Amino acid sequence: MDFFGTVGNNGCYSFHQFNLDEQEREILVEAWGKLSLNSQLYPTIIVLLDGKSLIHTFEEAGNYTLAVKQPDGTLLERMIKVE
Repeated sequence: MDFFGTVGNNGCYSFHQFNLDEQEREILVEAWGKLSLNSQLYPTIIVLLDGKSLIHTFEEAGNYTLAVKQPDGTLLERMIKVE
């Protein structure tokens, strides 16, 4: 799975990791950024995920709900079928 979206609103942010919470056939994915406070000046750029990949192995075939947590707390949900 490739992810796109915003990591942070200035150059002091960077992508850190994906957090995955799997319970039965529901998978919640969060993309976590990291804030660096090593400098007083940060470029005024939007930091993006730019297609960061997440590889996940499913234990068994079936229908799953994939939910991606958005920055505003809402969930983007899709049903996926694993064969």
